[in-house]
Amino acid sequence: MARSANTRILRKRRPDRRQGSILTARARFKAVHLLNLFRELQAASGDGVKIAISGKEFSSLNRLAKWLARRKKISERTLWRWDRRFAEHGFTGLLDAERSDSQTSRAFTGREEAIAFVMNRWDDGFPIGEIHAELTARWRRFNRAPSKCPSSSAIRALIRSRAEADTRAEKDSASTKKRTQVHL
Repeated sequence: MARSANTRILRKRRPDRRQGSILTARARFKAVHLLNLFRELQAASGDGVKIAISGKEFSSLNRLAKWLARRKKISERTLWRWDRRFAEHGFTGLLDAERSDSQTSRAFTGREEAIAFVMNRWDDGFPIGEIHAELTARWRRFNRAPSKCPSSSAIRALIRSRAEADTRAEKDSASTKKRTQVHL
């Protein structure tokens, strides 16, 4: 079936809405499950177990792992890592973990001059659209390495994070003043 340009493929997501689809974990489980089945056969009938998969015969767990890794186009180390994670945490161990920096924008990292420009424009009352247009025009001056100018949403996130930091700092200084006055 051909897809039109408007068709989107929907992936099943984890119930907690974090990154790492359930489909990815299922694919990992299929590989790990074969390793576990081989282990069970070895435990039940001894070391002389041979199994055949897709016309290939395997007599050791390592050979099976090597073949699975090649077939899945991953490294053996990755397959063993999945196996360990499955043994320790079950199916949820096969889901991708959320990146530690997934909720933060890296668009302005190390670009203090651009941050100052955006915040000054915001303090002067310019709307985000105009700030973005001016930043796009001046981006090469702020950034020596070739990269794309941050989007309007990245600018909005920067302003919001700075405003939240300022609010926290004001609350901290106000509570410090109150404590100082009480002790005097």
